[in-house]
Amino acid sequence: MRLKYFKSKAIPKGGNATAEAHTGSQTNSKFTSWTTDINVARRFATEGNSGNGVILQKNILENTMIRTQNSILFDESEVLIKGTVKELG
Repeated sequence: MRLKYFKSKAIPKGGNATAEAHTGSQTNSKFTSWTTDINVARRFATEGNSGNGVILQKNILENTMIRTQNSILFDESEVLIKGTVKELG
């Protein structure tokens, strides 16, 4: 796998889906989805869309992470962040 470094930002799609609905695949919300498990990130980056996904990394404060019941049920170590996440690399 060839890695490239670039700066980017994660922007929510926008919409009214709740955090719980977002983790249940209704991603028209004010959140972006993240995982705390690099293996989960690799799986999502390489499955579907011809395997051309990108893994973005960012140190996020624990108190800004939103965890839902779906996050636990789906075993994806998923957390949500409200709003745009900037200065990713």
